Amino acid sequence: MAEFTVPKFIEREPVLIWKITFRQFMILALGVLVLTVLKFALPPFLFYLTTTFFVIFAFLAIFVKIHGRPFTTVLKNFVLYTFSPKTFLWKRKSSMPRLITKEKKQKEKTKEDILESPLQVIGKSKLKEIARRVETGI
Repeated sequence: MAEFTVPKFIEREPVLIWKITFRQFMILALGVLVLTVLKFALPPFLFYLTTTFFVIFAFLAIFVKIHGRPFTTVLKNFVLYTFSPKTFLWKRKSSMPRLITKEKKQKEKTKEDILESPLQVIGKSKLKEIARRVETGI
């Protein structure tokens, strides 16, 4: 019997530069781009204030993992959980319950009743015929 090697560390992201993955590099590039735009759009005091916020968030998004998950995934799950409804109410239908009783007397079905019913009973099963055709290839 042939033995095959099982690949390990499948969930690992490929490393681009030093120990930065593509996802981390894109977050860093996006942060630099936003800060460059804000440098020309805001006065110096507001720029330094927002720079502090963006640098902290970029550091968290790039390097921090909580229970083995990236900070961005944890933040996304937190936001989705916070804004999703958490109360599930069972609303009772106002219809009366149906009572199912067993009929004591079975009436005989006529041919017309059988033909009108949505389910028709076939006298002989075709399962053996189909199995024989599959096995023989006919």
